[in-house]
Parts: sequence; structure tokens; C-alpha cells
Amino acid sequence: MIRDFKLEDMDEIRRIHKENGFEYTLPDLSAPLWVVTKVVEIDGRVRAALGAWIQVELYLQLDKGDWATPEQKHEWLVELDRAVTEEVWLKGIEQECVWLPPNMERFGQRLEKDFGFTKDREGWYVYSKLTGTR
Repeated sequence: MIRDFKLEDMDEIRRIHKENGFEYTLPDLSAPLWVVTKVVEIDGRVRAALGAWIQVELYLQLDKGDWATPEQKHEWLVELDRAVTEEVWLKGIEQECVWLPPNMERFGQRLEKDFGFTKDREGWYVYSKLTGTR
């Protein structure tokens, strides 16, 4: 039976998480940013859980022209990031993510050093899909 998640399910979900050996902290499935969370219940036990959590993906478009020095562009990016992050947080969203294309490792280092990002789950790959009509 597939049904909505209940707080009472957390012990079983923690057990499943631990048995799978995941090296990340199990998130709080009762937090309001989980917009949908369902479980599979068989013989009175939770056997699977799947949730949809709100986060935002950032898209940067930066003019490569000579409108400013590299240092000035960096300063503008820091300020732009600060403004966007603040407004995202005020809207109740707790996490931003960035997908870097191949060959952008240097910018990834800057994301960590200058913008406070962390590289998520080393060795994991990110997949996405669209919902609804295509």
C-alpha cells in the first residue's frame, strides 16, 4: 500500500537509511519543505519512502566582455549571490544548488572558497526529470 508519510514512520525509515549505509544525514521528513512524502507499507511495516523536497537551482549568465576587470566581475558576482541567497531564504527555501558543466572545476573551487558552496556527495551523479506535460 502506498500512503502519505506519518511521523510514526520515522523509526522504520531511519532503520532503512542505516541499513543502506548511506554516508549522509537523513533529513527531517516532517519539515515543511517536503511537499510530498509517501511510503510503501507492506504487512504493517514501511519498506520504502520517497519524498520531494524544495530546493532551488541557480543559473548564472555572465557577459564575458570587457565591461569590468575580472576582480570587479567577481565583486559583482559576490554581491549578486548575496542578494539572491537572501531573498531565496526569505521565501523559506533552505538550499541552493549549482550544476557545473565539464571543465569548470576551477569555478567549482571558487564556489566553495568565495560563495560558501560545498561539493555534494563525492562520486554521486545528478539526474533530473521534468514533471507534467512535455
